[in-house]
Amino acid sequence: MADINVDYRRRDKALGVVRQMGEEPVPGAPVRVVNATLHEQSADLCEQFAQLGLDVDPRPRGWEVPIDATWAELMAFAQGACDNAVDERFDGILVGGLTSQAIALALAAAKRGQRVFECVTERTRDEHDRFVFALKGIREIHLADDRDWGEIWEEAGEER
Repeated sequence: MADINVDYRRRDKALGVVRQMGEEPVPGAPVRVVNATLHEQSADLCEQFAQLGLDVDPRPRGWEVPIDATWAELMAFAQGACDNAVDERFDGILVGGLTSQAIALALAAAKRGQRVFECVTERTRDEHDRFVFALKGIREIHLADDRDWGEIWEEAGEER
């Protein structure tokens, strides 16, 4: 299987760099982003995203992944979600939740030239031992490969 390389050439393009609250917004702001998670984003959270340069549609567009889903099924969902985002003129996607879903979405989005973002959160526990998440910033995930995406998809067993 082909390697997918992270682009570390510039600080603002490195995978590990986080745009934190109070810092300059992402390049190209405002970036219109579809919410590819399972959770509706609150008005307060959307305002925080806006401060970071993202115009996030609050409606959840993620899907429940069946426990027995194959990679091909997962990619088909991801490709459909990203095609819909392109049709609706979104510049990027917000991923989160299930790791395999986030990976599939990131690959499908990158293939379509969309930008991929994830939330950077701080987790604490409340008095009932439930997680409470606080947005600390966003990370743009950059995927780069020197080869044609079709070749990569074929090696993963997918159609071009």
